[in-house]
Amino acid sequence: MIQSVGMTKRQLRWMLAFEGLDYAGITLVTSYVLSVFTVGVVVRRIAEEGYTSTFRFTLLPLAVCTPILIGLAVLIPYICFKNLEKQSITERLRITD
Repeated sequence: MIQSVGMTKRQLRWMLAFEGLDYAGITLVTSYVLSVFTVGVVVRRIAEEGYTSTFRFTLLPLAVCTPILIGLAVLIPYICFKNLEKQSITERLRITD
């Protein structure tokens, strides 16, 4: 719909990429905060109660997932736009009605 009022394909691609990055950023910030709280507070207390367990806090799994999530946040909108781009603007507008 935005393209029908004058937005170019390049502008639309950039907008979709940044929108995906916004969602990825919100997801990552929420994940880091919740994992620090959950693991740092709750799991640490559970581990301190046990005499046979040791506790080491690491964000390595989340750090490994971060570039993957960012890559998917850019790649998925790009692929979807490429598929939608095959149709004309009028055909796409008819589908949304």
